[in-house]
Amino acid sequence: AMVPRTPSVVVRFWMATLALPALAVALALPTGTSLETAYLLLGNPLAWTDLSRLFLLFTSILWSIAGLYACFYTMPDPRFRGYAACFLASFAGNAGLFFSTDIPQFYTFFAVMTFSAYGLVVHTRTPEAVRAGQLYIGMAVLGEMMVLSGLIWLAYSGGSLLLSDAPAAVAASPHRTWIIALLLFGFGVKAGLLPVHV
Repeated sequence: AMVPRTPSVVVRFWMATLALPALAVALALPTGTSLETAYLLLGNPLAWTDLSRLFLLFTSILWSIAGLYACFYTMPDPRFRGYAACFLASFAGNAGLFFSTDIPQFYTFFAVMTFSAYGLVVHTRTPEAVRAGQLYIGMAVLGEMMVLSGLIWLAYSGGSLLLSDAPAAVAASPHRTWIIALLLFGFGVKAGLLPVHV
């Protein structure tokens, strides 16, 4: 049997409003709130800090604007549902970063954000979009390898997977220059920093 498809107008509404709950969380959730996640990766809780609030506030505003724009940008696009699914997954990965308390959580959300964004790059399937997608995925995989290597080295140096222990671990590590270089390059690819902004 065929699964009924969600009407396009509903999907567009979801996309235009998907970041609003995150915006509400950023404005209303008390600092220090945590969510026990015994079933998720290592079982460490997802936590909420003042820094999380700041980042989620700006991120949800930007994603709200992008979602609203995308509703009109993709109006005649028959592949809109696929685009919306990648948009939602990328946003979920981005928002999850701000609640992460350990390295596996952080990297998982980062990878979800990175790889689901590929669908946003190639959604029109034009030769230019496909070429841009090939370049994006190549740079993304290179960046992911650098980030993962830096995070593994960081965890090994500090003897802890908790993100709260990371600054002290970097400061005390005899390999801090390499750890910082790997993380800076890996995150720099994602952020489009010079000279890896291609």
